[in-house]
Amino acid sequence: MVLSKRERVIRTLELEEPDKIPIHYLGFEVTGISNQYFKNSEEYKKIRAGIETDVLKMKFNVSLGITKSITELSFWNSDIHNIDPWGIKAFKLNYTKAPLEYPESIILTSDGRIFRPTPQVGTGLMYLWYQDGYFRTPEIVHEYWDKFGKPFDHINNKLNYSPQVWENFVGKLSKYLYPMATIPIGLHEALFDQIYSTLELLRMLRKK
Repeated sequence: MVLSKRERVIRTLELEEPDKIPIHYLGFEVTGISNQYFKNSEEYKKIRAGIETDVLKMKFNVSLGITKSITELSFWNSDIHNIDPWGIKAFKLNYTKAPLEYPESIILTSDGRIFRPTPQVGTGLMYLWYQDGYFRTPEIVHEYWDKFGKPFDHINNKLNYSPQVWENFVGKLSKYLYPMATIPIGLHEALFDQIYSTLELLRMLRKK
């Protein structure tokens, strides 16, 4: 029995046995040298040539270096991937200059994560290296949200979020993978970052 990619994913999520384990892979780091090799390879050209034109024209968002290339996802034979028809247009990730103790860095005003733009070795392309989580207290969170807006203030309500848009998107990609709707802020990542930063702060205070 060979399941479709959608059937395989749904069956797994429902804790039923699929025909094989679904593949979900974040792919090459887009700024890394391996991705540059892939994009210039014959394998890339061959796979790309087999993808329908309307699917190739679809714009997939790239978030903090995670690939959303349909050609690469076909290369990995992914069953599921976090992409949606709205992408980066749905939510504006605001950032500003990080606090002084983090030179040459930026802070995401929605979740307090701090990154430092650094050129990748081998490609020179800019990569955002994670530095720290800054939202360690409710006071800090509200200070930034009062100044730059709460996360829901940055939702683009001008887009059409109807089920029909999603179903059409799923249908177009059904041959390649089953899309998984994204969330603008990686809640678990932001939470892990803040917990780790708080524990580090407590450890330093105890040493003093």
